[in-house]
Amino acid sequence: MSDSVAGAQPDSRDSIVAELTAAGFCDARVIGRGGFGVVYRCSQRDLERDVAVKVLTADLSDDDRRRFVREQHAMGRLSGHPNIISLLQAGATSSGCPYIVMPYHRLGSLDGQLRRGVSIEWVEVLRLGVKLAGALDTAHQLGILHRDVKPANVLLTEYGEPQLSDFGIAHYSGGFETEKDMISGSLAFTAPEIFRGEEPTPASDVYSLGATMFCLISGRSAFARRNGEGMPSQVLRITSQPVPICDLKDVPDDVGLLIKLSMSGNPQERPVTAEMMGELIQKVQHQNNLPAEFMNLGNKNRGSTRYIEYSKRSNFDHGVEMENIPFDISKNEKIKTRRVKPSFAPSENVRENNIGLELTSFIGRRREIKSVRQQMATSRLVTITGIGGIGKSRLALRVASDSRRAFSDGVWLTDLGQLKDEVLVAEAIMATFGVKKQDIYSPEQILAGYLSSRHLLLVLDNCEHILNSVSNIVNSLLKNCPELHIIATSRERLGVAGEAVVSIPPLTLPDLDIVPDVEGLSHYEGLALFAERASAALPGFALNARNAVDVIYICQRLDGLPLAIELAAARLRAMSTAQIRDRLSDRYKLLTLGVRGAPSRQQTLRLCIDWSYELCTFDEQRFWARLSVFAGGFELDAAEVICGEGTGIAEVDDMIGSLVDKSILIRNERGGATWYRMMESLVQYGKEKLRESGEYIEHRKKHCYWYENLAVIAKSQWISERQSYWVDRLEREIPNLRNAMEYSLENPDEVLVGLRIATTLKQFWFAKGLFAEARRWIDRALDASDDIPSELRIEALCFAGLMAASKDNIEAAELYLDRAQNLALLINSKKGSAWVSTTRAAIIVIIDTLDKSEISVAEAVEVFRDDGDLNDLLFGLLGMAMIAQQSQNLDSVLEVNREIVKLTEGFRDLHYRSHSLSVVGYTLFRKGDLIRSTEILREGLRLSQAMGDHMTSATFIGSLAWVASADSRERDASILLGARESIHHTMGYSGGFMPDLVVENLPEMVLEHDDQVRRHASKVLSSSKFDRAFRLGLKMSYNAAVSFALGENNNCKNDVSSSNEFLQLTPRERQVADLVSEGLTNKSIAEKLVISPRTAQGHVEHILNKLGFTSRSQIAAWVVAEGSN
Repeated sequence: MSDSVAGAQPDSRDSIVAELTAAGFCDARVIGRGGFGVVYRCSQRDLERDVAVKVLTADLSDDDRRRFVREQHAMGRLSGHPNIISLLQAGATSSGCPYIVMPYHRLGSLDGQLRRGVSIEWVEVLRLGVKLAGALDTAHQLGILHRDVKPANVLLTEYGEPQLSDFGIAHYSGGFETEKDMISGSLAFTAPEIFRGEEPTPASDVYSLGATMFCLISGRSAFARRNGEGMPSQVLRITSQPVPICDLKDVPDDVGLLIKLSMSGNPQERPVTAEMMGELIQKVQHQNNLPAEFMNLGNKNRGSTRYIEYSKRSNFDHGVEMENIPFDISKNEKIKTRRVKPSFAPSENVRENNIGLELTSFIGRRREIKSVRQQMATSRLVTITGIGGIGKSRLALRVASDSRRAFSDGVWLTDLGQLKDEVLVAEAIMATFGVKKQDIYSPEQILAGYLSSRHLLLVLDNCEHILNSVSNIVNSLLKNCPELHIIATSRERLGVAGEAVVSIPPLTLPDLDIVPDVEGLSHYEGLALFAERASAALPGFALNARNAVDVIYICQRLDGLPLAIELAAARLRAMSTAQIRDRLSDRYKLLTLGVRGAPSRQQTLRLCIDWSYELCTFDEQRFWARLSVFAGGFELDAAEVICGEGTGIAEVDDMIGSLVDKSILIRNERGGATWYRMMESLVQYGKEKLRESGEYIEHRKKHCYWYENLAVIAKSQWISERQSYWVDRLEREIPNLRNAMEYSLENPDEVLVGLRIATTLKQFWFAKGLFAEARRWIDRALDASDDIPSELRIEALCFAGLMAASKDNIEAAELYLDRAQNLALLINSKKGSAWVSTTRAAIIVIIDTLDKSEISVAEAVEVFRDDGDLNDLLFGLLGMAMIAQQSQNLDSVLEVNREIVKLTEGFRDLHYRSHSLSVVGYTLFRKGDLIRSTEILREGLRLSQAMGDHMTSATFIGSLAWVASADSRERDASILLGARESIHHTMGYSGGFMPDLVVENLPEMVLEHDDQVRRHASKVLSSSKFDRAFRLGLKMSYNAAVSFALGENNNCKNDVSSSNEFLQLTPRERQVADLVSEGLTNKSIAEKLVISPRTAQGHVEHILNKLGFTSRSQIAAWVVAEGSN
């Protein structure tokens, strides 16, 4: 309703009351007036309810009446939305005055609340804002602009819920005229562009919503008319002056920033939709530790008249990410927005990341979060520094998690805390992305090449102990990767050019001399953290007048360190706050004597850990120390054996549970298994205690022997139904396996243990493509055990020879095998000689030469058969199959494959069966049986994919490319070659037709087939089309490449044409689908097609819905199969 006082004349009003009574609306009383009508409160006696009836009493043109009727229909469509007032009835009085009937709300409007002096807190304003944003967006979807959002038009239900009223009435019923259009609505809540004569848009309603929120928080409108001020002066202020954010007192900075954004004078800088505005309010709620209010958006899929022309002119994405907006209220800086995906909508841009969900609430640190974000806006390297236990890692992960939608290639975490060898830093980062190391290039070169074109955020956690190596790598990456951003955590800065450093202080605490009111305690971060963790340890705990002094004292004596506070709160299960205070006080007197007033950071942390250590029982202390021998974490079975001396299994499990409760251990779920770990500072403390007890060497040995046994068991069960389990388990245990090998190789009496671990894991090294690391451990172990003749050494030499040959270093391979053969003769080992024979056969296949190897392999197989080692037997049989393949002896290949299948039947083996199928499929291809070859190769590809063996998957994809070329499917063949090359590149393997890389690692046979595909495709398709198809495959992800190679979506075209459920894509959607198949993100698609990222996302979602797909990789495979150009 308008704020105008003009209304109907008394005589006409009396007649209207009579007409309403005749229509069934009794006891009509005026409750509001507007320039064109009157609102009555009436009683509908037949329904026993009060209603509000708005009657248009002014003379209206026929056009106005028709528009009013259409508006009634639109409001009818909006009825039912919980935050839009319902239209109960519409009609006209006997004299022809149109009216609408709505529910009567006794509580009145928000404007009435303000006029009655009711204070509305900013927390409640955020809640109301989300609800109103949902209401506006629902209206906008139906093509309805409100144009008069203000507190007077927001009514409150009996349940305190807001309902938006007067939809469209101002639009159709008048206002202040301009030359171009009608300005509808109250001046102080009208968007500036309306005064400039521009067409209203949804962003205009967003402005009014922001102005309404400003008014509710401050108690007055942002641009209220001043005493004696005329309308032109007021309009001038609205269109030229910034929003007076300084009037919003005692509200968080991000609340003020949100309102300033929504009331920007430039509609392009506002959230462009009401839904986006609601999502930003939810974001602010989340950042202030408030529950995000639910936003009712209605059914957005129903037919609607959307503001298409407005969407087209917008070049922005779904939302504005608050953390990316550098803004200082005190300086009244201009807002610099970055449009990105909304915080609460799924984003295709964030395809992958390894930042896990937080399992406990994040308390405080608003200033530090803001500081890190501001530094990220100007520097690509931000280092978070502070003492151990201060919360560096948690802060870094929170900022990274909140920034996911700002980085199209995701946010990634590499924890360096368990790494001791500086040489392995680059490889640890590579492992984060699944990039495998090869000897052709250094890890730094491969990593730089992989990250050079990616827009991502990398968190390097716990850098202080390998600072020089980390600094060098970070410096190199930042120079070569322009879109890479890094957050590092360390006890000291990295010292890299352009580095921004954010030092983390202790949590905020009140002064002991001035204890605040209980209501104000939670505003201090340290107390809020204690209360949160204490309530988890002791349900029902809350800060109150009785315990406030004790809690403040505890947190003060712990220097506001989060780790120490959490450990203290955990003890509330068994102690009162007064008891904790007394014990803590005694402990500080003992440990700080002589240095009071000048606490050292290390000493402060040590005091914290000393204290938590003393709070544990003797058995818990001893167990804590023993657990420190693990690297990266452990599972229960390892702890029970290594650390459980003198206790039973049940006692060990209870001990671990107790240490989890006391926050000494952190419990995680990894790969379906329960995994435990300690913070690095607690591990180091535990090691000191273990050394003091004299048990350190003993438990390092136990650790080393246990992981030796783990590797042996894994090998013995490799050909079994537990193969997948062992792949996952060994991958989790890599840090512990490294730790065990490191210890053994540092102690001359234990070198064989390290050699056995490295050698026994050979199937795992191959399955995961960890060739470089395997070779490094094997070489070190062989050097350390040079004078120890054994079959183990022969096996290790053969393994080293095979890896050398796979890198085309045939000379080194021959040296390894000669040494192995001499040793086998020396100790008269038939099994050793058999290993040498099978390894030579494999190398002969690699270098494409044949001699009498087939005979020696057959003899070796018989040795393995007699010995009963299934792993060796299968490796020998696989060698026989490869020799037969080279001879194109299909019958022999199939015969060997049948034996491999029989031996592995019932074991669900993936490793050897996939390799065997590779040989069979290739042999069928060479024989011209393309149909069977395709079937066999695809079956093997599925096995290698299930195994997570990317290198073998690449082999299958390459073979399928050759088959496709022979089957005259040149475009498929070209794409598959590119896809294989992409996988090789990800794993650090150089070969094939990858531009700018040297072809030197693929066997001659492979190169010949690849060259044939290239020549044939270039002839049939043309060189340019081959190159385009090849690069299309080159841009495929691993999953997309496998999906395409398996032909899973090749029949999509027929499905789309024949099914009524699928719709043909529009030309624009086909264009977007082509770009998706090239690996472009929504942001890149938007830039290429000159549309907004939001529009691009909408196209992608439509494509997924029409084709019945669930992933972008399926779209890519479908486009390729369609032969789209």
